[in-house]
Amino acid sequence: METLGRQFYARICDITGEGMNEGYVLYDSDTIKHEKDLIKELRSNGDEEYNKASDEYILKEAYESEDYYWTEWECESDMQYMLCEKTGELIDNPFLDEMIRQRDLYREEFTKRMRLERKVRELLKLIEHNTTSLWYDNLECTTECIVLEDVNSKEMRNEEYYERMKDDECYDDEDLTNKEKENYQFNGQKVVDTLNEIEKLMEE
Repeated sequence: METLGRQFYARICDITGEGMNEGYVLYDSDTIKHEKDLIKELRSNGDEEYNKASDEYILKEAYESEDYYWTEWECESDMQYMLCEKTGELIDNPFLDEMIRQRDLYREEFTKRMRLERKVRELLKLIEHNTTSLWYDNLECTTECIVLEDVNSKEMRNEEYYERMKDDECYDDEDLTNKEKENYQFNGQKVVDTLNEIEKLMEE
């Protein structure tokens, strides 16, 4: 991995001493960069008959026996070593602690964004659920409003206005929404609570 013009590595090959960010792990311990070196190590642990087999057979048998696996190391916090430009040697990564700190900060910010995003989606659903038509006293017009308390539509009705509305020649029961003509339950307190939670998240 190259960062800021420097080359970082997660592991050192136990055979060649080269830095590596991908390669083979043998017996859950040894890290090997090249396939030819892996085959050599596998053969070194086999008997004469085993070593008569082809490379392909040995690799297949060892893989199926879970003697080795191939992997990659991609996270900056895995980069334990750095290539020294002056000597060409691999040294302990002096920036590792800062890399880990930056990773943790990113994860923290990412988690916060995800929590905030979920709360905003929740708020939008609550707003849709708790939006209804507010009738003015003279019944000449309405406006959309959001109910911010736990109440049902029956409790909100003013029967006098409903009766007057029904006397209107333009009245049609089918024009009423379910929120207006049924015992619809609003949960507006959740809107208030969710807004407060979002505010707290943004202040963190």
